[in-house]
Amino acid sequence: PAFSSPTSVPILMGMKIAHSLGEVIFFQFFIGISLLRGFNWTPYLPALGVAFLMGVFKLSYLNIWYMEFDMVLFSILQIGLFIGGGCFLFMWKTKSFIPPIIAHLALTLIPMLRGLS
Repeated sequence: PAFSSPTSVPILMGMKIAHSLGEVIFFQFFIGISLLRGFNWTPYLPALGVAFLMGVFKLSYLNIWYMEFDMVLFSILQIGLFIGGGCFLFMWKTKSFIPPIIAHLALTLIPMLRGLS
């Protein structure tokens, strides 16, 4: 269904960008870098930790409670792996903060833009 909101689209986009930047800063830079340092710069366990924490965080406020339990778990697994783990591995591989920011913004803004049309 088409996305509808009483808030104007530019304000919604700004809110979404601010929210996405906050998630990337907290999960990738704060938690991710801390876990990397704790695991001697090996990325696999920290990536799973960030993916798990991102999934739990998204579970806390997504409006998915009307779905079947297996679909809730599948949705959270997708979010955790693609947004949490994927962005973390982008950051680790490139040694830069720009790719996870771009990836997270793309993963969150593209569905919103598609819903507007």
